[in-house]
Amino acid sequence: MGNCLPGDNLRNGLDPPVFLIQFGFPCHILTIPNCRERKMVSPQQPPELIRATGHFNLAQQLVADTAFDQAIGELNKAIALVPQMHDYRSLRGRCHYRIGNYAEAFEDLNRAISLNPDGVWQSSDLYHRGACFLSTQKYPEAIADFTKAISQIDAEVNEIKAYYKAQGFDDEPMGEWQKRLYAYAHWRRADAHEQTGNQSQAKLDRKAAAKFAYPSTGEPESERWWSDDEE
Repeated sequence: MGNCLPGDNLRNGLDPPVFLIQFGFPCHILTIPNCRERKMVSPQQPPELIRATGHFNLAQQLVADTAFDQAIGELNKAIALVPQMHDYRSLRGRCHYRIGNYAEAFEDLNRAISLNPDGVWQSSDLYHRGACFLSTQKYPEAIADFTKAISQIDAEVNEIKAYYKAQGFDDEPMGEWQKRLYAYAHWRRADAHEQTGNQSQAKLDRKAAAKFAYPSTGEPESERWWSDDEE
């Protein structure tokens, strides 16, 4: 299963949703144009939002190239211009997580969740906050967030499918998105369960992750697939 963060595709103007970027979906999915989260800027929009969108788009390119410190710099500028934008806080929180700034990641992800109170598209924020809890050895909190993230995925995938179907795209790849989302959440929840001594639940989560990631074999091909570089 190919997976990458395609900086070249981003530079060519095909902006995949932030929801997809963070999970490293296969390139053939990420290159579909005109996707749901793309921010179309019109002359009628406030100048602050236009400038903030420019910084956000550049930050996405930098994330695709794993230049997280530089991405945070661009997101700082975007947030200074438009402080209440969920996407900016969410992406900055994930960048802080990737470089180990867990206090800053918690602050941004908590704020992102509060800016998105209806729960739509929260699986990303919940997953990464859970990963922060896991990295800081707060295992019950990690399990709770991974569980909530898993519960959000079905609704989100259905929304993605509906959007692409309305755009006239073949929705066949959507199953791959769902598998990867479930796989990451189950795999990391298994890590937390193992740390709390719940080996039986950890085993179930490992099996679920392998099933969603590699349905033909039932086993991951490589541990590297689960590494932080692939999240």
